[in-house]
Amino acid sequence: MLDMDVTKQPRRISEWDAVLHAVVNADDNDEQTWLEWKSTLDLRSKEQMATVVAKAIIAMANREPDKAAARVGGIGILLIGIEPGTVHGVKPVDNADLDKLITPYVGADGPVWSPHWTRFQGRTVLIIEVAAPQWGDPIHCFHKEAPGVPDGAVFVRKLAQSTRANHLDIARLGDRRAARIPDTFDVTVSVESARPLSRYGWRPEHLERFLVMQKQEMMKPLMAVREQRTRSAPVDTLISKIIAQDGRGVYGLGLSGLSGKIAEDRSEKQYEAEVDAYLDAIRSKWPAIVRRAAVHVLTSASFVLRNNSTRNYQDVLVELHVAGIAEAAETDTDAKGFDLFAQLPKRPRAWGPRDNPAMKIAVPNWQASTFVASRPQLPPPFTITNGGSFTLAFAPVALRPQQRQVLADNVCLLIPTTRTEPVTATWTATATNADGPPATGSFTIDLHGEGLDVLAAALPPRRHR
Repeated sequence: MLDMDVTKQPRRISEWDAVLHAVVNADDNDEQTWLEWKSTLDLRSKEQMATVVAKAIIAMANREPDKAAARVGGIGILLIGIEPGTVHGVKPVDNADLDKLITPYVGADGPVWSPHWTRFQGRTVLIIEVAAPQWGDPIHCFHKEAPGVPDGAVFVRKLAQSTRANHLDIARLGDRRAARIPDTFDVTVSVESARPLSRYGWRPEHLERFLVMQKQEMMKPLMAVREQRTRSAPVDTLISKIIAQDGRGVYGLGLSGLSGKIAEDRSEKQYEAEVDAYLDAIRSKWPAIVRRAAVHVLTSASFVLRNNSTRNYQDVLVELHVAGIAEAAETDTDAKGFDLFAQLPKRPRAWGPRDNPAMKIAVPNWQASTFVASRPQLPPPFTITNGGSFTLAFAPVALRPQQRQVLADNVCLLIPTTRTEPVTATWTATATNADGPPATGSFTIDLHGEGLDVLAAALPPRRHR
């Protein structure tokens, strides 16, 4: 008798090895409605693939669901290259070639089956797993004539054999089809990343140091004038007289016409006020600037959809929401890197004389216009709605049985370090061919990466403008 746990469905190679071990030590008469073995087959023979493999797949798929579920999770197993007492092995073929030989007979919309290749006792064995039958399944039949098997032939499992169905079998399969229960839309959504995801933030002292550097840089020309003024009293006296007369400042010497420059027309206090206003503008815009920097330096998140069922799902729509203080953005893939200074407010005009636009000579642009062919616009893979919390809506996808589909792999999750509580994502999913309520779920986003100081990561060591 078979010595194995027949209530547990094999999942890993080690578990399949347990099945093979049980078979090689079994009796010749131990084949079951859910298990069949063949000592060897020519896996490139159309006739053998049809009359042996396709027939077994159809017969195992036509079992009664409740009875099938009592053994190995309801699946059917066909082993090729092994029998009790001997491991013969088979010559491997590509899975694509195997599919081309079997699918025409069982149908692309027929039973779900999958091949597993494994080495056992030094030889290659092919395991064909047939998905567990379900209430509401159609009557599976041959979709193409094969030697000795007409198109439309129905096979069922009786004891250890795949035999032609009789009228009672057809009636039973009709009842199985009619007893269709509401579909369970069985999918899950999760988030993955190449490296641990992090929250983002900045240290206030770094911002203040950056603002001091900005102020020093903008005040440098004015400080140079003031230093020169203290060194040269006579010149300072002359300048003071000129300022008293026209109030235009140290550069109001009336020489702009000769140099092609326009004299500085702001007072020193006016310029200092403009500098202070500029620094205040940076402070007010700093949170938004840091968010844009974070999009460039944070690790991207991938959102993954999994089909846990044996069904094909069409046009699966997934919408995901994260409540609380959180935003999302498309990851910045600009190879040039993040330019912090390009994000800052416009600086005040530098202190001192400026170029006279009247002295510039307009040069006509003779560059010929070029025609650029427009490309069709593809729908985006996802849309983001931010507003305190955020919602991601992904483009519809088709999902095969047990398939894993990446919905998006370039999403940046913007969770500030000030938010210390767990971040939970909730999701809903629908499909055009899945009846019943939408699939729903939730999961906690793993943010175990070290909190990222965005300013330290995005700002170069030193830069002058």
